[in-house]
Amino acid sequence: MCRPLKVLLIYLGVIVGVIILALGAVLAYSLTRGGLPREEPAPRASELNTQVYEALHAWGISEAVVDITSERALVRYNLPPGAEEKAIWALVFTALYSLSPNTEWVVLQMYRDFEPQTEVTVLMSDVVAFLEARLTPEEFEQRLRVRPLR
Repeated sequence: MCRPLKVLLIYLGVIVGVIILALGAVLAYSLTRGGLPREEPAPRASELNTQVYEALHAWGISEAVVDITSERALVRYNLPPGAEEKAIWALVFTALYSLSPNTEWVVLQMYRDFEPQTEVTVLMSDVVAFLEARLTPEEFEQRLRVRPLR
């Protein structure tokens, strides 16, 4: 092998070696400092329950039960005095759309003076479509299943 080629191969070997050592040092440093960056985990159900409850509380719904699973988001609340029923539905749908859009169903159970009144059930995909203006208000209302709780 000619001398210039040997020198070039030696330099390349040294450069590759330095790069490997540098990467090893960075990896070792990151592992001693808490590990490699990770994706934030999805909020747990209890955290989602709390976040939705706090959003509802901020809107004046202080007597609420929130239970979110992958199958359904159940929100049971006492209608605040003077509040419009459908306006509260919209607030709850908006909170769930923002905080838990991946659940399959939404179930709202409305009480008035702590007496059962109405249950509304709808697919979360319909809530998402409505809030993203892919369904008209009339189309969305047709997809709501409303029944008395008594």
